[in-house]
Amino acid sequence: MADKDEVSLVALLINASDGTIINAVKSSKLTSAIPSLQASERGDIKVIGRNIILCDAAAPADLFSLDGRRVMTLMPNVLAPVEPGVYVARIGSKSVKLIVK
Repeated sequence: MADKDEVSLVALLINASDGTIINAVKSSKLTSAIPSLQASERGDIKVIGRNIILCDAAAPADLFSLDGRRVMTLMPNVLAPVEPGVYVARIGSKSVKLIVK
């Protein structure tokens, strides 16, 4: 991943009927209330390619899309294939952000 100081987020509001751009916003401040997951910080959940695995956990974890929909329940030690995107995993009372490329 590029240095976050070199990345900008662009959001487009597009008319669904004709595809024209109604509004656009660019932001260079990329922040989140949910911490990013680093493999060195937590050994219990990992992104491996386009898969997520919950390692050596005592209980399952819930995986959510960014709009809050539950995508699946991650079972311990089972490789779960997912589409590329950003997800939030809830393990007990802790939530972590996962990026699948």
